Amino acid sequence: MDKLDRQIINCLLKDGQLPFSKIAKDLGVGTDTVIRRYDALRREGIIQRASITIDLKKCGFKETILFFVKLRPDTDAEKFFDTVAHMTNVIVATHTIGDFDLLIQTIFTDIEDFNITVETVQNLPEIEYFDICIAPLQIQIFPAYGYYSMAFDQSATDKDQ
Repeated sequence: MDKLDRQIINCLLKDGQLPFSKIAKDLGVGTDTVIRRYDALRREGIIQRASITIDLKKCGFKETILFFVKLRPDTDAEKFFDTVAHMTNVIVATHTIGDFDLLIQTIFTDIEDFNITVETVQNLPEIEYFDICIAPLQIQIFPAYGYYSMAFDQSATDKDQ
């Protein structure tokens, strides 16, 4: 992956629906070049899929609950992780390092939905204990353009320019 590939990726991170012709014009290359590069990035698995960003508030969700979960010592963490990742209203589930084993992010529509979500997690037998944090939905999770853009810019080296 060279500088042009990273520039194409950065353009698509800003707007995944950006026409190839616009990317080509912005980068000063031909449209066919952008298409060939994009196709190669897909074949190599660097670009895996296109996605959309939804406004969860406009879908009726009010807030998000972050569950910091400590599992019981005898729990199969991978099996539990797979179970949690498919639970209703879970939008992120990830392993952590430190006092907790998992971070689970869920969304809710109202206080009843909140209570059901907390009760569901509370009743999972694999959990030793958990802490929760209620966070606003204003935090944009995906696409994390700023993070990825910064990572691509920092990974640039003279050898691939």
